[in-house]
Amino acid sequence: MKIIYSSIFLLLTLYCCGQQPKNVEIPLFNSANLWSVLDHFTDDSRITPEGSYSSLKSSWYKIGNDSTINNVNYKILLKSTNQTHETWSVSGCLRQDEKRIYFLDNDREILLYDFGLQVGDSMQSAIHSGFNYISRLDSVRDTTLNSSVRKIYYLTEFPAIDPNMKVQEIWIEGIGSISDGLLRQSMLGFTADAFHDYQLLCFHENETLIFQSRKYTSCYIDLVDAIPTHTMGPLSLQAYPNPASGKIMIEINSGEVSDCYLHILTMSGKTVRTVKISQTGRYPVDLSGIPSGAYILQLSTKKQTTSRKLLIL
Repeated sequence: MKIIYSSIFLLLTLYCCGQQPKNVEIPLFNSANLWSVLDHFTDDSRITPEGSYSSLKSSWYKIGNDSTINNVNYKILLKSTNQTHETWSVSGCLRQDEKRIYFLDNDREILLYDFGLQVGDSMQSAIHSGFNYISRLDSVRDTTLNSSVRKIYYLTEFPAIDPNMKVQEIWIEGIGSISDGLLRQSMLGFTADAFHDYQLLCFHENETLIFQSRKYTSCYIDLVDAIPTHTMGPLSLQAYPNPASGKIMIEINSGEVSDCYLHILTMSGKTVRTVKISQTGRYPVDLSGIPSGAYILQLSTKKQTTSRKLLIL
């Protein structure tokens, strides 16, 4: 879930050593930096006795050596999934061009950050399944973390095809996104049946803890079936094709469907279409008039709810 502006001070743990802060530009590409990124994963297609399959899993990231790819210089990004982060694997490549940070995704570069934005400026990046997202800088504030002044960037983001689907995003200079993790993973990933909710858990610099989410007391979390989302019983929903264009076919295989409704929701929770379901089986659902983008299919009865992600082309 995106972090709203009013909750920023609930999420930031500020460490001040009593020294006079120095207002200097702080680089993101520092080999002494260590990020812990939390993934809250839920999958409605894998049912447990407690509800949806769910896990909380954190991973460590750090900046590695230089690499040249197609005559372009990159920094290797390394990832570790064990608690002591003793073993590392390559997780991608990053490049900085002045104040812009790019992530190399196969053969294309994705613009992750532009720390040179001025208030009112926007940047555009195809970071959600090929869809262009607009990031507009609303305001900038200073905060003191471990005796250094870092800028906090407050942004509003929305898909270019639907400016009404607004969410909030927060970056910290030299750290990156606290809403979506270092690589803005919530925006990069999309699967039809699973939900990934990423956030920055901890950030260390020179082995000193600079930032920690106040929601958690540890910088490493590995819990499976930790947070059941909702109990669904036997209610089952399938939708195809996905991605879709024009219409989809939904299939309800089992479950009590009296007073049952299928809702198509935007990622921010706004209902754009509702269909009454009277019995199990297959139903065509018209998608005409719904803008392209990412949506949630939600099937609800009085006692049960199940959902799927839907990508409309």
